[in-house]
Amino acid sequence: MSFQTNLSYCYDGTYYGFLSGVFESFRAKELPSDFFSEDSEQVSLYPVKWIQTDPAKSARVDKAVKEKLGDYCYELVRLGFLSCLPNRERTILCFLHRAFREGPKAANEISDEYVYRMTKAVRHLSNEAHLLKGFIRFSDIDGALCTVITPKNRVIPVIANHFLERYPRENFLIYDQTHKEALVYSDRTASFLKDVDYRLPGSDEKEGLYRALWQNYYDTIAVEGRYNPRCRMTHMPKRYWENMTELGDRFRKEEQKKLKEGLLPFALNE
Repeated sequence: MSFQTNLSYCYDGTYYGFLSGVFESFRAKELPSDFFSEDSEQVSLYPVKWIQTDPAKSARVDKAVKEKLGDYCYELVRLGFLSCLPNRERTILCFLHRAFREGPKAANEISDEYVYRMTKAVRHLSNEAHLLKGFIRFSDIDGALCTVITPKNRVIPVIANHFLERYPRENFLIYDQTHKEALVYSDRTASFLKDVDYRLPGSDEKEGLYRALWQNYYDTIAVEGRYNPRCRMTHMPKRYWENMTELGDRFRKEEQKKLKEGLLPFALNE
């Protein structure tokens, strides 16, 4: 039985670092009041215990979750960690303490605060990943397909297989500007990079022609009598527009116009 403590856990921000923190929580039989990564801006009022990432300990926790709690709980934990759920580390930790006491059935207790929050967060992550599979627009940069996305969740690990299977013979890069992560696929080898800074180069004449053709096609197939901006934003949320070829330039011009007119306090993409 673990007890609430006036103590904070701080770790390196990796999934294995988080699992090492889970191991420490069960070993010490303590439930920290805070659990956050070292790169977060969170300030703790409690003494901080640094959690050293230990591959052996994290592997034991990973194996225990999958074998003792089942595939559903395993995915709930894994995807919950990738979500933008506030205080996700402590939420997942509290869920695991209950799950290891009660077994796999704990994940079905939607009335439980932590189960509800995790389930909702994972659903949000899955929906965003699904939308981005259709909304991502690539640019041809020196023979490689490149794109920049600004998701709320860390979706690259979720959508990676989709694009690896879709473009097995292409070299491509998907950069998550929000979380500074990138998926790079080159010479049939995939790499996942963290803490990177990338800006999409300006388009050359050929790429500019492709973009113009795509925008012209988008305008041509539009049916003026069926123009319904509210319906469009339901199926294509506006926060994705800035990274979409057919809408990006117009979105930025509209934003700058509103900025000049004083309708926005700052640029939305800053």
